Amino acid sequence: REKVEVNDKDDLEKMAKLKWICDREHLVSLLRQSGESANFYCGIASNMDEIYDLFDLVIVLRTNNEELKKRLTHRTSNDFARTDEAQEEIISWKTGWEDSLIQKGAIPVDANGTLEEVVGKIMELAK
Repeated sequence: REKVEVNDKDDLEKMAKLKWICDREHLVSLLRQSGESANFYCGIASNMDEIYDLFDLVIVLRTNNEELKKRLTHRTSNDFARTDEAQEEIISWKTGWEDSLIQKGAIPVDANGTLEEVVGKIMELAK
């Protein structure tokens, strides 16, 4: 599988067609190497159904659209989704994606609060 980096200069139609794939074998290898009893996988993938069984707990962090836009606009880790167009594309599928995860057993967590509040909720669930 080819790795493709996407930024806001890319065509949104092209971006919408991309598959965000988690390499199951690589993830299994990382989990085995960690030696920890608790591991956190953060992110989304088009093939989430292929990796669910690797986890005892799946949490979906939910934010309102205003908070999501604020975080995407001001994040410093990369330039993806800083434009209104890219943010609207994400918002167009966000609720349906979250709902599908919850239907499959993921636990929703309100992530509109501070980092400390959200981490506290996650850690409480992970006990």
